[in-house]
Amino acid sequence: MGWGQVRLARMLAAIVTAMGVAACQTVPISTASIEARQLLARPAIATTAMPAPGPKLIQSASTITAPPGFISFCLRFPDQCAASGDLSETMTLTPQLWTTLEAVNDRLNYDIAPEDDYPHYGRAEFWAIATDGYGDCEDYALTKRKILIDAGLPELALRIAVVITPRAVMHAVLVVSTDRGDYVLDNLTSDILPSSEVPYTWIAEQNASDASQWVGLVAADGLSVASLEIGTTGQAISFPAAPH
Repeated sequence: MGWGQVRLARMLAAIVTAMGVAACQTVPISTASIEARQLLARPAIATTAMPAPGPKLIQSASTITAPPGFISFCLRFPDQCAASGDLSETMTLTPQLWTTLEAVNDRLNYDIAPEDDYPHYGRAEFWAIATDGYGDCEDYALTKRKILIDAGLPELALRIAVVITPRAVMHAVLVVSTDRGDYVLDNLTSDILPSSEVPYTWIAEQNASDASQWVGLVAADGLSVASLEIGTTGQAISFPAAPH
């Protein structure tokens, strides 16, 4: 790796260290209380056809230190970070599953009102299930993941991922891994898109085999991926230690 690539990787590490996902993007929406059974009972805003197949995110072989907010989240919600029951890492994408994904993504984008962590919790970075109807990007993603797990979907196929938006803002989304590719549930849009069609640079996501661990991602066709490795040793840049 040349000096220019090393410098770029170090700049990326500085962005990750300084920002976490505390500044993730949100859009103004309405708010309401969240209850899993009520949500899944509401009519879905469904498409008329199944989505086109897309690529799958390729995970690196080595793990990295998880985002600090996620570490704290797992201490408070250990059931969300340890898979049990169905250990499938990929789901078969059926019309029924697609309708469920659309219903959850659309309804939670509507029901959760955007609010940054500091005014909400009094701290810069705090990952949580949005039980009070407010949250930022990772709270949307974690809440969608919990609702889908409660609906019976396998935990290991539902992964929180960290990306960089075109505005150079760290952002969190939920990735659903299926036999037709990986699809993204995002609080910034009601559309569920293949991983190659979102306008983001991918950084890292939950490990497909261990929900408590995180891994970097490997570049693939159609995907913009930021390398977390420097030099030839394969040593990954870690997220900073949890501040809370």
